Amino acid sequence: MKNVWLILKLIRYLLVGIICLTLIFIYKEDITFHPTKYTFEMQHMYFFITTAILPFFRLKHQSWVISDSEPVVSYKQKALDLHHQDLAQKS
Repeated sequence: MKNVWLILKLIRYLLVGIICLTLIFIYKEDITFHPTKYTFEMQHMYFFITTAILPFFRLKHQSWVISDSEPVVSYKQKALDLHHQDLAQKS
């Protein structure tokens, strides 16, 4: 069952990547629909390879891609929290 979920995640990542890449090409007018035309450039090979490899990388190194749910606390907030703790201990 775990392998099925992994394959579904991989397919989902690939589809999202392909959709985004297609939208970028449409925006850059490298793909046109009237008439249907695609202009190949060498940089597109990089985008295709990245789109194909990124889902595997994302599944292999999830800690690099997905951030921790722990909120970021600024140094000022930490100092204020310590100040409040010190005040509470003195009372």
